[in-house]
Order: sequence, then structure tokens, then C-alpha cells
Amino acid sequence: MGLVHSFALSLAAVFGAQAQGADADLFSMTEIAQSCGIDVRYTGPGGGGFVNIMIAGAAVEDFNRDGWMDIYILGGASAADRLFICTGPDKSGTIRYEDQGEAWGILGPQMGAGVSVADFDNNGYLDVFITAVGDHIITRPGQHRLYRNTGPDESGQFRFEEIAQQAGVHTTAINHGDGYSSSWGDIDADGDLDLMVGGWVARSGGNTLFRNNADGTFTDVTAEAIGIDLIETNGFTPKFVDVTGDGFPEILIAADYNSSKLLLNDGTGHFTDITESAGVNQDSNGMGAGAADVNNDGLIDWYVSSIMNEAVPAQDGNKLYINLGDGIFQETALEAGVDDGGWGWGVGMGDLDHDGDVDIVETNGWSGGTWVGEHSYIFLNDGDGTHFTESTAALGVTNNGLGRGTILFDHDNDGDLDAAFVSSNIRFALYRNDASEINTNHWIQIRLDTSASPSNTPDGIGAHVVIYAGGTVQHRWMQANSGYLSQGPIVIHAGLGEHTTVDRVEIHWSNGSLRVIENLAADTKHVLAACDGDFDHDRVVTMDDLDLFIKAFLARDRAADLDANAKHNLQDIFGFIRSYNDGCPSDS
Repeated sequence: MGLVHSFALSLAAVFGAQAQGADADLFSMTEIAQSCGIDVRYTGPGGGGFVNIMIAGAAVEDFNRDGWMDIYILGGASAADRLFICTGPDKSGTIRYEDQGEAWGILGPQMGAGVSVADFDNNGYLDVFITAVGDHIITRPGQHRLYRNTGPDESGQFRFEEIAQQAGVHTTAINHGDGYSSSWGDIDADGDLDLMVGGWVARSGGNTLFRNNADGTFTDVTAEAIGIDLIETNGFTPKFVDVTGDGFPEILIAADYNSSKLLLNDGTGHFTDITESAGVNQDSNGMGAGAADVNNDGLIDWYVSSIMNEAVPAQDGNKLYINLGDGIFQETALEAGVDDGGWGWGVGMGDLDHDGDVDIVETNGWSGGTWVGEHSYIFLNDGDGTHFTESTAALGVTNNGLGRGTILFDHDNDGDLDAAFVSSNIRFALYRNDASEINTNHWIQIRLDTSASPSNTPDGIGAHVVIYAGGTVQHRWMQANSGYLSQGPIVIHAGLGEHTTVDRVEIHWSNGSLRVIENLAADTKHVLAACDGDFDHDRVVTMDDLDLFIKAFLARDRAADLDANAKHNLQDIFGFIRSYNDGCPSDS
């Protein structure tokens, strides 16, 4: 690091301390996108109007499974989407990206709105779903894309195969170009990933739930599975989140015009609207959203971005819904200091300073009024989720376009979370987080390997991970959820403060089983594997596990349903035998 850069970081840290208080963990953020080889701007549809400025998305994941995060960025109506593959550090140490979209098979321009990522076919490689409001010329329905990642060919080249129409997910709204954020989760505990798409256009019917048929196709089950008509829901950002802790995800929809929804899962993939009784009907213009445990009480909370306009009482800003348990939430945004995020859109939630709590990053902007040129917001959690400190300027973040997507991810593999912002009118921005260089706090990152567990969702999506370190307890959930039009990687990240060892990690898998790991190293990226036959958590499948499996099987325990078909039958016994013969896969 050069002398000038070191001085700049130190200066930012000093001002950060003044802004955040003496106990703050100091760090700064620096914009680096163009220096890394990413110089791209979204080109929206012509003709003006809301659609023109409401869309622009991206997603971050390790698409070629080489240990570096890659970035998929929508191009818009005048340019093909970009797939920036990370090539690692160059000779100077700069992390570099190379656009390989054409080589991977990405098609030409379209009016893409949002991006989400998941391994929907469980082949070990991450696929990409694109919502679109039209083709490259006009807005019209039926333009969504599903890129199936086929993995490397004989030459090592990865490819995407576009299959949206044959998979049955190319259309949500029949008569309108509609479709905004999308997210992935397992609504019925069958081990594969279902898809929810938000539809904003009035009465378009665009809010759509697709059930995965496990054969490369999906079925629209919106009317069958959701107990209310969503025709009046102006949906922007749906999420799959287990707010009740029963192992089955609810559907949360951040929606415009006082129409947000919380849909309770009955355990079979059927839903009931509990929005009003839960107290989560207070956001007037729900747009983006994040879900995380901001107060470390073991319950997942919901943050919804909205519009702050002091001249219009109904537009009273963001909402922070604190989960009290039993399906009840308390709204605390004003008291917590996170209500004013301008004209809010994309949300990211994660521990930026590694002090053991969840911070909030929100981008914003509109084409008129007081929101023109307003910067994105970073709210640092002061410790227990009851108050946050707005620290954007102190950290050096100046992103002030018409911000739409926010993504938190570790771009340079140094352990801290960097921040990317997607805007509809300025270039893609990537801010490198220097927390790992400046402060002394520690961290841990966890991926989940479910390749040897057919009853678990790919990459452990839906798993509840509990991290114990030095008397502290943190709760994280593996998610493939959009924050608004954009999605971060399917990774657990947690700051550990001063603790150099994680005493214990509990993985509550989506299939109902439990894995316990002790004494994990800090400042390390771990890949922890599921093992269907390991009922006593010793990573060896023995006759002791057979005894426990039989007891669970007779008790009709979910953990013994090894083929995830909601039945306990001969196939589960065969599944245990397979696991007994194969043994448990290794962690890495």
C-alpha cells in the first residue's frame, strides 16, 4: 500500500471515529470499478416513463467455481448483458475482471430488469434468471430469460444455455411487460428450489410463484399455493424467509402503494396472508428489502426501503420490522435512525466492520425533487439493532446516481464485504472495503456443500447457521434473495470482533437435520458439507447412525426423509445405505 493511500485511509478512519463514536471499528471504502476492468453503464428502454428509470440490476456469484466472485450486469435495451469473470490479481496486485459474456453464450440486448442466481437443477453450477419488461425494441411480456449453467466443456469453457421458454418461466404477466426482483427458496421441503417473481404493473398478475418440478421445468402455482389474490399487490422485491423458525420459508413481498405482504407457510408450500396481524403493513412505498437478524436475538428481521418525503406525510420513509416471535413484528426505523434513505431502492445487509452485528447499505434516487443526486446510505449498527449511525460520507462513499441495486460481497478475498451499486443513469460502482487492513476485528465466511445430500437444497439455501464465538451468538440464514433487482452471493459472512476462534457452529439444514462443528478458525473461508447418514454428527456413518436413522424414520422425522418427497418409504432406506457406503464428503 502506498504512503498516500495509507494516509488517506488513516484520515478517513479519524473522521469515521468522529462520526461514529470512540468505540467504532474504523475502516474506509474506495471506488475501484474501472481500475478493475469494469466500465459499464445500463442502457434502459427509450421513451421515458417509470420503466425507463426503475430498472437496472446485477448479481454476484462464483459462476465457474474457481474461488473468485464474478459479476453479471444487465446491459439494457442497447447492449448485451455483461458477465465479468474475475481473473484474480494482476502483477500489481489489482483484482481484475474480464467480460466473457459472449463466450458463455449470453444473448443480445433486452430490457432486462433484475437478476437472481441459484443452482435450480442441482448440477453443481449456478444458473441465472433475468426478469425483463420487454425485448430490445418495445415493452412486452414473455421476455424473461433463464440461463442454465452447463459447466465446463472438454476445453474448460463454461457455457450458459437459455431455456426460459422450455422451463416455463419466460412469462409472468400475460398482457404486460412486467417482472422486477426474483428470489429462490424451497417452499415445500422437497430439496429443490422454487422461484418467486415480483410484478409491479397495476393488475398485471405479475406476482408469480413457480414450483420446481425437478425435471428442468416449473409450474405456476400462484393461485393454488397463495391464499389471496395478489392482483392488487404492486410487487417489487419478494423474499423467501423463515420468519417463524419452523424450517419452512415464508414469502415476504416489498410492494408499492401500501401493498407489501407477509405470507405464512403452513409447512406444505401453501400460504396465508398475515400482513396486518404481523404489523408489517406500514411501509407506504415498499421497494427494496433485506432480511437479517439485526439485534442478535435469533429471529430474522425485515428491512424495507421506501420514500422519505417530509412534505407528504404518507411517504414517511423506510421501515425496520423487528421480529418479536409468534408472527409479530415491531416497526422501529425512526427510533433506530434508518428511516431516511431518500427515495430508497436496493438494500444490502451485512457486517461491514466485523464487530459482530449487521449493518445496512441502501441505494436510492429519483429523477426529480430533492432526490436528484442524493448519495447512497450506509447505516452502521451500534451494537444491538436499536440504533444505527449514518456513516456514508465518513467511509468515503459518494455514489449518487439513480441507484437501483445494492450488492455486498468479498470481491478481493480479503474477508471483508465490499459494496457494489447498480444505477440506471451512471456507471456500475464497486467500493473496496478496507476494514481488514485498518481494524483488528476478525471474520468467518461459510459456504455449504450439499452435493452428497439430495434432501437438502443446493448450496444449503434456507439453512439456519448459528455461530458461537467467545460468549457471543450470531444467527445467519443462507439466502438466494434479491435486495431489489440484484443479488449477492450465497454465502454466510459474520464478523467476530476480537475473537480468533469460532467455538461452535450449528447448521440447521433445510431438510431438518443438524450438524455441529467445533473450533473453526477465524479469518478463513470454510466449505462445510452435509451428510445425510451422519445422525450423530461425528462425520462417520456407522451402525450408531443406523440406530438413530431408524428411530427418526419411525418417528416420521424430516431428517429421515432422505429423498425429500414428504414420505418415509423404502427410498429413504436406500438413501441411508448410499450414505453409509459413500461416507461423508470432506470439508474444505
